[in-house]
Amino acid sequence: MSSFVAHTLVGGVIGQRVAPTVAGIAVGVVFALLPDIDYALLWLRGEGFSMRWTHSVSFVVLAAGTMLWRRELFLIALLSGLSHLAMDTLVGVHRNPLLWPLMDRGLASPIGLLPSAGRLDPTNFYFWRNLLIEMGILLPLLAAMRAHGGLRIAALLVAGAFVVWSLSLAR
Repeated sequence: MSSFVAHTLVGGVIGQRVAPTVAGIAVGVVFALLPDIDYALLWLRGEGFSMRWTHSVSFVVLAAGTMLWRRELFLIALLSGLSHLAMDTLVGVHRNPLLWPLMDRGLASPIGLLPSAGRLDPTNFYFWRNLLIEMGILLPLLAAMRAHGGLRIAALLVAGAFVVWSLSLAR
């Protein structure tokens, strides 16, 4: 799984790019984090789902449907939720039921472009290392969206270096 930091960051950027308002950013963050509601239930109540249907396109589309009353908020919710699924898939560690209910079998990327967030524990070295790598990939990519010329190339080179580091990790 990608970190909650990455999901928050990408959802906020999506919200800001589509509708640069507090509401747009808030919807982006909330819907980027929403597929991990199954983790919240596990942490808060000790309950978990055997199949993570919250990590499916159908869940994201249904959840985004709650924003249909404003077209730009629906778009933000949909893109932010899909970004969550994409980032988790790019970790390549866990299978997610992306096509549930059409297909129960989970899908995963054959290669992990992003590191797994690891156990959420402030004393976990791997959590901090992987968060550094994840931010080293995502922040330059997000910066490259706004940069031009040499700055864009530099940002992409930095992101590429972190991708190489991520690919070198054992999965």
